[in-house]
Amino acid sequence: MIGVRGYIIVVVLCCAIWAAFKLYNRKSNPFKNLWFWLTILLLFAGLKTFEYFIWKSLGHVYNVEQKIAEGNHQDSIARNVQGVNNSIHIISPYKHENVWVFDDPGADLKREPFIEGIPEIIDSLVWDISNAEHGFTLYFSDQPMPNYELSLTWKREQYYGNWYEADGFDLEGWLCPALFEYYKSAPEKLYVKAEPL
Repeated sequence: MIGVRGYIIVVVLCCAIWAAFKLYNRKSNPFKNLWFWLTILLLFAGLKTFEYFIWKSLGHVYNVEQKIAEGNHQDSIARNVQGVNNSIHIISPYKHENVWVFDDPGADLKREPFIEGIPEIIDSLVWDISNAEHGFTLYFSDQPMPNYELSLTWKREQYYGNWYEADGFDLEGWLCPALFEYYKSAPEKLYVKAEPL
């Protein structure tokens, strides 16, 4: 964008060209006329000023576009780093009043219960972990991890939660909206692994 100063320069240039044309067509030798040289000087100064503002405007646009591109690149890097850092989530479920629950202070969750089929899936995971009801470590990710024990496949959405089927088992479980504390949308697959505390 040239702005008001640019338009003023254009007007001055037009006036200078018109004056130079009029002086050149006079019968007297224009090169001996003071006004001719003043007009040439004004024309040269106007051209250089016009060129300066044009390049300044283009340079400003380039700098803005470059900063935007760099900002988008940094945002992309930040998203990738965040995705890598949070690829595997860890919680420690335990039983409270005979119900599988878990705490996650980072997600502001306290005694968040597992219901509707998920307790049976957890039981199948921890059958060989002694005293699992007092707590165990559960790893889960939307990407395969080494030595994962069970994979879950998304089936359908219901009541703001999502139903998953335990692959290889005739079991389905409903994960409540707390899932969105870890994922922006319900993953197509979940991979889990259970270990003692």
